[in-house]
Amino acid sequence: MKKKFAVLGDPIDHSWSPIIQKLFAEQFNLSFEYEKIKVVKGSLGNSINELISKSFSGCNITVPLKQEAYELSIENKWTISKRAFNAKAVNTLCFSKDNFLADNTDGVGLFRDLNRHGLSKTKDAKVLIIGAGGAVRGILPMFSKDKFLNVSIVNRSDRNLQLLSKVFKSDLFEYIKIDNFYAKYPNSVDIEFPCPMFDLIINATSASVSGDEIKISKSIFLECPLIVDLFYSSAPTAFMDFALNSGGLKVIDGLGMLVEQAAESFHIWTENRPSVDEVISNVRFLMSK
Repeated sequence: MKKKFAVLGDPIDHSWSPIIQKLFAEQFNLSFEYEKIKVVKGSLGNSINELISKSFSGCNITVPLKQEAYELSIENKWTISKRAFNAKAVNTLCFSKDNFLADNTDGVGLFRDLNRHGLSKTKDAKVLIIGAGGAVRGILPMFSKDKFLNVSIVNRSDRNLQLLSKVFKSDLFEYIKIDNFYAKYPNSVDIEFPCPMFDLIINATSASVSGDEIKISKSIFLECPLIVDLFYSSAPTAFMDFALNSGGLKVIDGLGMLVEQAAESFHIWTENRPSVDEVISNVRFLMSK
């Protein structure tokens, strides 16, 4: 019997999830159907009920519905994983006869990709996260004091910083408005003996999509060992170009995270753990066509 899954969000036309999940299913010769469905904010509960009535086995949740999915999970007393509970956001639902599972695979997906690119070799790392929107919720719970020295979250407006600081209360995290960030990290840098200010920089803003100006000093990126833009496209994003031109040593996009978090969802649904390297390469090739 063919199992049915879907990804729900708005917008959704751009999603690569159906192709990624199809490639995973082929690795195990599974009969697998996966579609993308536009669901506007506030209507997630009705959409999930419709999926259940049509015998779907689970779904992924993307923007702007992850917090709504978490609230539904509490309201319906579904089993909530530790990852989803800590993030207060859900991106994966698994429907079963006995119980529903709500999980969040964003953080583990990102860290598996970052470790592939050398993060696991770094100790007492200093981290800069640019942006304080919904994408950050699944990431912050993955940072721990035994591996990271400090995580600075910088944002233009104070509202999202305040919201995050209420959910993620740890002296590991530092929430800074952009103006205060410039005061703490001046533009001057020793060009002859440059030392990276951060070991990891993550762009969680939509600057690469919206075309907004990247209001971070170039000196912040100088000699940074690893920089990631959570967005992805067929060509390097505007943020990636900016980071490379500013002296970043290694700059990657978010495609690896996308495939890794999808692989974790696939494992939750099927108990099969797919290989991701070939899938990343295949999707990268398809994006370039």
